[in-house]
Amino acid sequence: MRDEQKKRKLKKFLLIAGAVLMTVLLGYACFYTFTRSKLDNFTVKATGLTCTDEGMIGKFLKDLQLNYFAFDQSELSDKLKQKFFCIGKINTEVSFPNKLTIEAEGRKAEFAAVQVLLPRQPNPLVELPADYQIATESSQAAVPVKILDRIVKDVNESSNSAYFLIDSEGVIFDQGEGTINFPVLRITGEELKIGGRVQGDLIGKIKQALASLTNIEGPTDKIIVIGDKLIIDSKPRLIFSLNKRLDYQATSLQLILTQAKMSSDPSKPGSGDIESIDLRFNKPVVVYGKR
Repeated sequence: MRDEQKKRKLKKFLLIAGAVLMTVLLGYACFYTFTRSKLDNFTVKATGLTCTDEGMIGKFLKDLQLNYFAFDQSELSDKLKQKFFCIGKINTEVSFPNKLTIEAEGRKAEFAAVQVLLPRQPNPLVELPADYQIATESSQAAVPVKILDRIVKDVNESSNSAYFLIDSEGVIFDQGEGTINFPVLRITGEELKIGGRVQGDLIGKIKQALASLTNIEGPTDKIIVIGDKLIIDSKPRLIFSLNKRLDYQATSLQLILTQAKMSSDPSKPGSGDIESIDLRFNKPVVVYGKR
């Protein structure tokens, strides 16, 4: 009887000891595998980068002490873009135990921007002269036609020789001169510099505004940003509010243009053409040319 009890105790002890030993061995194997699986074999392919090169990216990756089992592509992309502002798109591939392949592409320009210093600061609260009053409740707050003409003229005549390239995320990633094939943003009151960003979601709002200009025949590549006003120096000239919903403003614009087209006189080309549309108000201000 006692021999049986001893055997059971010995068997139980051996089972516990075996389980402990297996746990220790498994833990050690996991620890060894995890610590030995550091990504230190890098292949970097870079195209169109202006602020870094493959060697600098490789050195940065080495300093991160990446691990195969803890690799997060999204986190790595964020870190690379924070370190190297000119990187726009990143593709990664990891191979056990220690290989990491990265393809980094430069940012793609969607706009060219010019920083404008006006000879005089426009007053956004100026009232309309009596002879420019229009029968609408919003006219008291509208920018006067002559003053707006002066502002646009000042902006267009401002001296500048270089422009900044901006991508869809609003990142300023390069600078150049000469002929460009992008819409030009003329931005007042904001310092532009390579590696920085334009204010807020300005690029997204400008793209949304431009998408609504399907019925505008004149050029729409001259874009002016003054405070919370987005001015598109087209024909007609358009003024959007950057602080209000652009989809509502775009809807109002389309209604105004459709109505103007329906009421135009085909026998008198150019007569009664719209000169400007200010969409910043509940009742947009529409200024017509001489009939």
